[in-house]
Amino acid sequence: MKLHAALLFALLTLAVGCASTEPKRESFAQAQGTMTAADQLGAKRLPQAALYLQLAREEYARSKALLDDSLGYRASLMLQRSHVDADLALALLRAQVVDSEASDASQVFDEFQQHDEFQQQNRGVNGGSLCETSCSN
Repeated sequence: MKLHAALLFALLTLAVGCASTEPKRESFAQAQGTMTAADQLGAKRLPQAALYLQLAREEYARSKALLDDSLGYRASLMLQRSHVDADLALALLRAQVVDSEASDASQVFDEFQQHDEFQQQNRGVNGGSLCETSCSN
């Protein structure tokens, strides 16, 4: 019986300890920094990123409210959700930049290839350029 009481006391102590865990100031700063970065990179112009940034802001505000209500564990979880959604908004923006750069590189490559094909079509029969063939006469 004493073992069960001791075990129950230990579990309750652990549960209360976990339930009162409050998020650290650094966690709030990190979430806020990620939201700021996503905002500065233009999350408003990409609908999915704007949605996740808005969710992150709402969850951030909710985590502060939970903390004010002395619900530290829930506040910590909500703050983690906020940070993850802000990270997702940022990742979507970065993916858009990479896609845009890849598209630009592909366009430059296509232009180069067309230029190369044009030069090859304008070479003379003996492998010289048209100017070398026609100018030597």
